[in-house]
Amino acid sequence: LKVLARNPDVRVEAGLFFAALALYLRTMPPTVLGGDSGEYQHMAYYLGVPHSTGYPLYILLAKLFTFLPFGDVAYRVNLFSVLGSALTVPLVYAVALRVIRARVPAIFAAGMLAVAPTLWGAAVDAEVYALHLLLGVLAILFALRWHQDGRTFDFYALALVFGLGLTNHRVIVFIAPALA
Repeated sequence: LKVLARNPDVRVEAGLFFAALALYLRTMPPTVLGGDSGEYQHMAYYLGVPHSTGYPLYILLAKLFTFLPFGDVAYRVNLFSVLGSALTVPLVYAVALRVIRARVPAIFAAGMLAVAPTLWGAAVDAEVYALHLLLGVLAILFALRWHQDGRTFDFYALALVFGLGLTNHRVIVFIAPALA
């Protein structure tokens, strides 16, 4: 709580997170979805392998959400996507703040992303995209911090997050040239 009192950016990030969380929870489907989303809900419960690459990180993390003591299993897996998307919004604020160094445009950028159909859709579907966006933005944040502050920890964190991203969705490889 002392961090919240001293750092206005942490308060902004917390506000963005809770606003996005409230929005996504309000619009989240309450139960089983069709198509791939239904497949991911089912496979997370059984630790099965969905189509193609199997998305092991998504399935393992979604499995942890199936242990929550409320709602049905499909609701809990949907909640995983909600949380991943809601966590992405304050991270976008942190990235924008490092790039443009102005709070109001950074808040605007994060807010616009929060209500953009792509992120909002990822938030309310049990799909790998919410986790993918979270890992991608986190990798970019660590890359910026490493470049600007020169701390070794940020380089190792970048490598870890990028590697985890590869176990979630292979398309993260497209940010590798920018990270290099």
